Amino acid sequence: MVRKQFKGIGADCCRGLNIAVGSLDVELTLGIGSDCCRGLNIAVGSLDVELTLGIGSDCCRGLNIAVGSLDVELTLGIGSDCCRGLNIAVGSLDVELTLGIGEDCCRGLNIAVGSLDVELTLGIGADCCRGLNIAVGSLDVELTLGIGADCCRGLNIAVGSLDVELTLGIGADCCRGLNIAVGSLDVELTLGIGADCCRGLNSAVGSLDVELTLGIGADCCRGLNIAVGSLDVELTLGIGSDCCRGLNIAVGSLDVELTLGIGADCCRGLNIAVGSLDVELTLGIGADCCRGLNIAVGSLDVELTLGIGSDCCRGLNIAVGSLDVELTLGIGSDCCRGLNIAVGSLDVELTLGIGSDCCRGLNIAVGSLDVELTLGIGSDCCRGLNIAVGSLDVELTLGIGADCCRGLNIAVGSLDVELTLGIGADCCRGLNIAVGSLDVELTLGIGSDCYRGLNIAVGSLDVELTLGIGADCCRGLNIAVGSLDVDLS
Repeated sequence: MVRKQFKGIGADCCRGLNIAVGSLDVELTLGIGSDCCRGLNIAVGSLDVELTLGIGSDCCRGLNIAVGSLDVELTLGIGSDCCRGLNIAVGSLDVELTLGIGEDCCRGLNIAVGSLDVELTLGIGADCCRGLNIAVGSLDVELTLGIGADCCRGLNIAVGSLDVELTLGIGADCCRGLNIAVGSLDVELTLGIGADCCRGLNSAVGSLDVELTLGIGADCCRGLNIAVGSLDVELTLGIGSDCCRGLNIAVGSLDVELTLGIGADCCRGLNIAVGSLDVELTLGIGADCCRGLNIAVGSLDVELTLGIGSDCCRGLNIAVGSLDVELTLGIGSDCCRGLNIAVGSLDVELTLGIGSDCCRGLNIAVGSLDVELTLGIGSDCCRGLNIAVGSLDVELTLGIGADCCRGLNIAVGSLDVELTLGIGADCCRGLNIAVGSLDVELTLGIGSDCYRGLNIAVGSLDVELTLGIGADCCRGLNIAVGSLDVDLS
């Protein structure tokens, strides 16, 4: 038995259900609804299990789970008051555990983890982690605690691990008086996401590998001076309006992931000089944030994100001579008009114009071998768009929204195409698609009345086709398939 799926969606659907699984690959979904998993007993000895239990309020009370598996992704109790009295004993080597997403859901929760690799998320909501005690002796722990206002006060954490990803107190006034002592070699530290949350924060880090995020909110990084001489630094500074003015950063590191000024009017007058070999650069996410910004990158590996918001990329000129470029430009309405992009790279992930009326008059010429292309997510965004792709590997997403694919012409000669077109009402009318590819995953028209007059001709050998999720969507649909392998839903 290679693959099994178990599902119980609805209230009071899993009462008295006993499941014993000895399979090699199991995707198990049980009890989506209130009061659906009471009295459920599960014993899993499998090697690969993806387990989702009790999505809804009051659904996991009295649930007992014993897992001795090597690879388990476990999600329990998404809703308020759902994890009270829950006892979990995990002796696995690889566990991704999510418990209690909602207010007042983790009180009195006791967790003992002796695993080597644990991703633990506890109590996402206000006042959910008070009195929570966690003792972790693991070697690899990703820990998220208390996302909400006033949720981490009085929280004590002692970590002696070698690899810790720690996120504490996402909300206003949540980290004041928080003391953290870390003696680890690999630390990903996020502190105080909210206005006025990092003032008076003291951090002592002696690590060689640090991912540091400080002060996400308005007016939180003023006067902050950072000098980094580390070999591996992921640095995020000042996410909010007017937060990076007068910020000076000098980086001489070999590996830097730099995020600066996410908000309106935050990058004006910002000067960045990067001489590194590996740079992930994010600049100016918000309206009117990249005007007059000049970036010169001579690196071999660049992940560049510029101007997420309306009217943010006008007059922006980018010249990239790199071999590996991940480029995101202009997410918002009317943001890509007059934008010209010439890419001669071998590996390009390109995202352009997510919003209404954002891709009109956009011309893209791609000669790359590997292109992931996303264009025009929103209403009326792909009209008059012409795309010519000669690549061997193309993931193409076009026009997610109402009335977005009218008059769109697509010619694809690629060998591997994942094509998504027209998710919304009345979005595929008059759409003509000709695909000569060998491997096509095609998703068309998810919404009411979206396939009328749609003509599809597929000569591929392997087609996974999903059509018509919604009322009155397949009327007058004509499909001619000459393929040998078709998965049709």
